[in-house]
Amino acid sequence: MVPEKITLLKVDVEGEEAPTTAGARRHVEVDRPTLTTATQDLWDLPRRILDVTPNYQLYLRHYTDVAYETVVYAVPPSVADC
Repeated sequence: MVPEKITLLKVDVEGEEAPTTAGARRHVEVDRPTLTTATQDLWDLPRRILDVTPNYQLYLRHYTDVAYETVVYAVPPSVADC
């Protein structure tokens, strides 16, 4: 566990995004970091993020011509308003 406040959480753990994001729940709830999460599950992971932080803005970006490297960006309102 990281004791310091975090402002950015980047997750790319080859299919283990859901448990990793669940493990970081306290940081997400308390610190409200921007999240960047690589995923192949375009329904479950965004739903899980919004279950913890319903006021985040979600953005989806795809970086290759294959099914990999899709990233969900979850941005807290304080950053999205900038």
